[in-house]
Amino acid sequence: LAGVPHFREVDFEGEFPIATLSFKEEEEKFPGRVRMRAFNPFIPLNDRDSSIPAAFFEIEVKNSTEKEILYTVCLSLRNPFPPGTTINSYHKKEEISLIKLTSDKLGKSDPEFGDLTVATDGEDVSYQEYWYRGAWFDNLNIYWRDLNTPGRFRNRTYLAGIEKSKVRGREDHCLLATHINIKSGETRTVRFITSWNFPNCINYWNPEGDCKNENRKPKIWKNYYKTLFSDSTESALYSLNNWERLYRETLA
Repeated sequence: LAGVPHFREVDFEGEFPIATLSFKEEEEKFPGRVRMRAFNPFIPLNDRDSSIPAAFFEIEVKNSTEKEILYTVCLSLRNPFPPGTTINSYHKKEEISLIKLTSDKLGKSDPEFGDLTVATDGEDVSYQEYWYRGAWFDNLNIYWRDLNTPGRFRNRTYLAGIEKSKVRGREDHCLLATHINIKSGETRTVRFITSWNFPNCINYWNPEGDCKNENRKPKIWKNYYKTLFSDSTESALYSLNNWERLYRETLA
C-alpha cells in the first residue's frame, strides 16, 4: 500500500507458475522474516485444476527474536462493483473462514455480474466486512490504526439504506486476518485464497447488429470455469481443501 510503512527490500524469484517473494527488514523494525509463495495451479492434461479462477497465497513467518510473538497476517480486497451497491459478507464453511464480495444491483445476465471471495483455513481468525467509510484517506488511516492496535480486528459492517447512501463514490474494502503464535526460532505458515467468478464473457470487438446501429447488443458467452464452479466461494473452498495436491502436481 502506497503511503504506509513497508519492508525495505524484497527478493523476487519467478518460476512459472510460482512466484516467491522474500521480504527483508531490520529486526528492530520488524521482528521476524517473511516469505510469500503465490501461484495458480498449472497441471498438464488436467484442464479442470488448471482452470481454477483463484490465486493461492502461502505466507511463511519465522520468529527470529528470543521471545514468543503473536503475528497477524491479513489480506484486504476491494469490492469492484459500483459504490452504493456493494455487499461484503462473512461466512464460516467447512472450517474455512471467508468473505464474499457481491453487488445487489446486477442481474445474472448483466455482463458485469459476478462475485469474489477471500478465504483462509487459519484457526484463529478475525475480520472486517468493511473498511471504514470516510473522506480523503480516512479509510486507509483507520485500517492502519486497526492493524497496529493489539488484539484482533473488530468487525465493521454497514446496513442497507441510509448507510449505503453515504458512500458517495467511495470504494468498499474487506479484511480477513489470521493470527499465529510463534515461538522463538520457529516458523509457521498461513494460507489465503482470492477467487473470482465472472461468468459472462463479452464479445466487445464484434457486437451483434449493423455497425451503424447504436443499439447493438454485445455477444455474451459463458466462461469455461462457470461450468466447474457455481461461484467464487465454491472455487475457494475447493482450492483450500485440495491445496497440497494442487501444489504437488503443479511442481511435478
